[in-house]
Amino acid sequence: MSALPSASTGRPAAPPSLRTQVMRGGAYLTLRQAAGTTVNVVGVVLLMRTIGPGEYGVYAAAAGLLAALQLVAQMGVGVFLVRAEQAEREEVQQVSSTLLLGSGVAGVLLGAATLPLVERWTRMEELSAVALVVYATLPLSNLAQVPMARLERRLDYRRVALIELAGQLLYFGVALPLAFAGGGVWAPVAGYVSQQVLLWVAMHVAAAYRPRLHWDRAVVGEVLAYGAGFTGSIALYQLRKLVNPLVVGRYLGPAAVGIVAVTIQVVTHLAFVSVATWRLSMAALARVQGDRDRLRRAVSEGMRLQTLAVAPFLIAFAWLAPAIVPLILGRAWNEIALVYPFLAVAGLANALFNLHSSALYVIKRNGAMALFHVAHTGLLAAAALLLVPRMGLIGYGVAELVTLASYALLHRLTARSIGSPAYAQTLAIASGVAVALTWPWIGGWSAAGLVVTAIALRPWRDAVTLLSDLRRVAHD
Repeated sequence: MSALPSASTGRPAAPPSLRTQVMRGGAYLTLRQAAGTTVNVVGVVLLMRTIGPGEYGVYAAAAGLLAALQLVAQMGVGVFLVRAEQAEREEVQQVSSTLLLGSGVAGVLLGAATLPLVERWTRMEELSAVALVVYATLPLSNLAQVPMARLERRLDYRRVALIELAGQLLYFGVALPLAFAGGGVWAPVAGYVSQQVLLWVAMHVAAAYRPRLHWDRAVVGEVLAYGAGFTGSIALYQLRKLVNPLVVGRYLGPAAVGIVAVTIQVVTHLAFVSVATWRLSMAALARVQGDRDRLRRAVSEGMRLQTLAVAPFLIAFAWLAPAIVPLILGRAWNEIALVYPFLAVAGLANALFNLHSSALYVIKRNGAMALFHVAHTGLLAAAALLLVPRMGLIGYGVAELVTLASYALLHRLTARSIGSPAYAQTLAIASGVAVALTWPWIGGWSAAGLVVTAIALRPWRDAVTLLSDLRRVAHD
């Protein structure tokens, strides 16, 4: 496609630079996450207050099981379609759709077959029925991967963001009326099913993509050669989502599962910049994968900016949670404020090292990422099994802190591949933020770390630079 002529000169206008495309895509994704966080906070508060921690805990357990199953069923095909040059071919996309449909159906059957064992272990009587319904959406979510990848390859995150926000609104539009009517655990289930149907339809329409059954063994080999390594690596990390239903659920019951699930959700939504960056970085870093120096500089700059971007939101909730959680959700959810600091520190560390994993995936170091994920998930599972029966929910929080040790391994793997990123300032800022997150435990003393960090490092200069870049992109 040729460039459009400039209105002032009549000559073709220069295409936007990669930095401009990345900043624009990041802005759309960040705004989507911010809007989604607002919608989610209001919707989840009303939903949880209406159905209670026990009912919500059963749904959260089913959702956690689905997340692990979904990752295996998708086989890394979506990431392959975003990253690989040959994914532009129509034939590759049609074969991918056929492959994803088959794996989605197989995933449903596998999940259904293992449910009796899961229910017996967790002792949640309603879990099987709820899980079967959410499992049934797996073929739809699988098929949506191809049109979504088409949009992401174009860095067309505006449409992706609007569709995902519409899906979130529909989720609560269905779930809340049912919850108010006494639907219990089935209210969020109905909302989730409706959301997946909308995403499936809207992604295909937006990407102008019509899937057809097509099979080619050579193309399947191309797709799975990358996808299998990626899926195996990510699956090892996603197994951490099973710790809540399988460990917390077994020893503390469904209400505790609900509290942990909501706290994880709070941290994820507050760190929305990190979520947006992960998605954007896979497409953006792929364009400079041949230049190790540029990759290293991108990781160094990105982790500092991500830390600055997520810190204010994480800190604000830590300071407000002891007052607003019982006021808004009720006393049944009080323990969210106590377990939150542990999970927020873990979320901060994840944001700091987010681009390390993106860079390793882009340069096809799937084995290195698998090694890191084994260490990370293994530490969480082992610590939770040891601590949850003895310390309750606080034991799960401490187990999340234990996983921080695995990031030392991720650093070494990254340094071997692209060189060592610059850590000094970022780690200093993150340390001050971590101290500030302990407000529910030590009160006003927690502000000391933040004050010292702000005075010594003056991180607002980076924040001002980031805002300036975003304003420039907005007016481009």
